[in-house]
Amino acid sequence: MSQKVVIPKLNVVFTGFPYPQGLADTKDNQHAIDALKKHGASVRVIVLRQSTKINSPKGIYNGVPYETIGPDLWRTRFLLTSPVFFIKSMKAIRMAFRPDSRNVFFVYGPPNFNNFPMIRQARKCGYKIVFYIVEDDDVAWNRSSSLWSKATNCSARWLSKSISGIADGIIVISSHLQDKFRDLTRGKVPILLRYISVDTARISYTQPFSSSEISLFYAGIFGVKDGVENLLEAFDSLAPSYPRLRLVLSGGRGPERMRKILDRIKSSPFHDRIKYAGYLPEEEYYRLLSSVDIPCVPRVDSLYANAGFPFKLGEFLASGKPVIASRVSDIENFISNREHAILINPGSVDGIVSGVRYLIENPDRAIQIGINGRKKAVEKFDVGVQRNSLCDFLEMVAQT
Repeated sequence: MSQKVVIPKLNVVFTGFPYPQGLADTKDNQHAIDALKKHGASVRVIVLRQSTKINSPKGIYNGVPYETIGPDLWRTRFLLTSPVFFIKSMKAIRMAFRPDSRNVFFVYGPPNFNNFPMIRQARKCGYKIVFYIVEDDDVAWNRSSSLWSKATNCSARWLSKSISGIADGIIVISSHLQDKFRDLTRGKVPILLRYISVDTARISYTQPFSSSEISLFYAGIFGVKDGVENLLEAFDSLAPSYPRLRLVLSGGRGPERMRKILDRIKSSPFHDRIKYAGYLPEEEYYRLLSSVDIPCVPRVDSLYANAGFPFKLGEFLASGKPVIASRVSDIENFISNREHAILINPGSVDGIVSGVRYLIENPDRAIQIGINGRKKAVEKFDVGVQRNSLCDFLEMVAQT
């Protein structure tokens, strides 16, 4: 009588993002973590460096253990203690290995000088290495003026040229990145195109324009590619015509970038109608999203903006509010103008202005666009829709 073959379960170790609280990177990876837990995999998170102002250095979140190698370890402190940091990171990946499981090291972002020692150690231990790529570092040189960011960018670009010898699998967020890494690996490494994910069940629907005020909304990391200045300029143009109009902003970036944004808000003649809510915990953010009227994804026209895919688009569509979004990346593969959202040319202030005017002047149509957008989010981006493809891909990689 033949015995049943028992396949060891997956043990997936994540790294490359703040945890458990964070912005788009954390949420997107949390969706992957939740999918794998439902699949029966064991999961843990190793954070290389993060601020303790938002997250404790270690703990258990929703049953997932996590630890931080270098809490509050930035720039000068990192340079002075980097040998100890790298030794600790390599020890952490060794300790997370489970001999009775099929081990996968899930790296958010490309290989770079921060994570490469741990990647090499993972390879020695027997992990399969999977990279989740959401940005094109080849066009990201001007993303930040800091030397630290440029050093990270240079190391990522250099190491990515040899990614076919490092990766066992690659997950990408856009067709641009799919083409890029297919060329880099010459088809030798399996690639999964996985667009943004959203847990639509967690985002409640409240009909827009139901209060005395009308609020435009932006949430995210306030990067140059995100076009927040264009949104502020559009608001200044619209405010005289619409006294009920307000602008609400949430999220954050580094101090230098946020100083520029806050100075721009102060210089607005309508600054008393602009609210910056800062970084919000997840539940507070979802409550805020349910209370606004017109979420905006005003990305600029750049190679960097077109290489990825805006994560917030999924959450904004899922809110059931009429969204204004720039035509970047693969958005038009899913979204039709004035059917699921208002699509505008990237970087266009006039596009934002005309889009807002259309929605305010046509409230019934605006409500229907929001409803259609939520249906599209459920159909294309919901975590339940994406769960099987992700788990099947990691199972395939683990068995190679």
